Amino acid sequence: MEEVWKEAFQSRQSLHLSSPNSESITTSGIQIIKDSNESYTIVRCNSDNYTEINETDYKLFHTYGWTIGVYKLLLKDCTSNLDYLEQRIQISIGYIRNKKMVDSLKKKRMKVLKKYSQINKKLYKHEQVIKNSIPIKST
Repeated sequence: MEEVWKEAFQSRQSLHLSSPNSESITTSGIQIIKDSNESYTIVRCNSDNYTEINETDYKLFHTYGWTIGVYKLLLKDCTSNLDYLEQRIQISIGYIRNKKMVDSLKKKRMKVLKKYSQINKKLYKHEQVIKNSIPIKST
């Protein structure tokens, strides 16, 4: 996790915070925390609180590093959100038959699709930079 921390620390897109007992680095609602015992925790922002990521998500960061791990985790969240919205739309169309609710859900789906597309473009750009060993320009 030390390599993940170092990459997060060097990222231009990250916010670095320090306290007497810990340091944290946050990028797009994903936060890595290093405590005074040199142990690392990765959490994500869910509405108004932070929850620790699961073991599968930790593997993303071990495999891909900080930046790509953040993008892949955000894409995973978008995919889950899209699946949920699709189910809600189908239920609303089939059983509830409330046009306002369906329109609202479709609007939310478009918003998530747009976010997914933006994150996917950033991920692709970052992967190309790594592949071609070109210095990263922040957007």
